[in-house]
Amino acid sequence: LGETFSSFVNVQNDSQQTVRDVVLKTDLQTSSQRMPLSNPTGQAMVSKLVPGDNISEVINHEVKELGGQLLVCTVSYINTSGEKQMFRKYYKFQVLKPLDVRTKFFSTQNEEIFLEAQITNTTPHPLHMQK
Repeated sequence: LGETFSSFVNVQNDSQQTVRDVVLKTDLQTSSQRMPLSNPTGQAMVSKLVPGDNISEVINHEVKELGGQLLVCTVSYINTSGEKQMFRKYYKFQVLKPLDVRTKFFSTQNEEIFLEAQITNTTPHPLHMQK
């Protein structure tokens, strides 16, 4: 939460045919919304993709929501017969809150105020904190 989600997305033509008008579109779906991460207009990234070639991109998005997230990668292209083809791949992951912070305020008789912050690691792994 509050970190940047980054992913390298790669599409490779493993067929024996050249395809054309290749479109790669990525979206991030949460429980409350769906956000386009790349190519929201759906324009072709390359006019043709020969066998063995690939297209790739790095996507970045600031994570603002806890819970389940779904990265949706959609690829469309036109095959050698002139037919438009499309497929989607889905990648699920969880965004968890690694720290729980509780605060307490204390007042002294001199009207000084002190703040106590209690930080709890909510992950199963050790965390290292620096100044």
